[in-house]
Amino acid sequence: MLDESSVALKASIEEMTNKLCFKRIKELDETVIYAEPSLSGFNAVMPNFHNEDSKLDIELLFNAVLAEKHKLKPIFN
Repeated sequence: MLDESSVALKASIEEMTNKLCFKRIKELDETVIYAEPSLSGFNAVMPNFHNEDSKLDIELLFNAVLAEKHKLKPIFN
């Protein structure tokens, strides 16, 4: 993914879904990298600490990269 003319995130889909978890949560906590409000809580991007299976939400990831790239870079470096 690019942010203007620089690479903001370079990873395969498999690497992204192994390192990140995309899920709906009721409340925010300190582990959330990025979240957007939804009708039933929040759609969130979180580190995948427990090797959960989740479906890649490319729009949510794109918004997370633009808003919180400083939180994502350590996960992928």
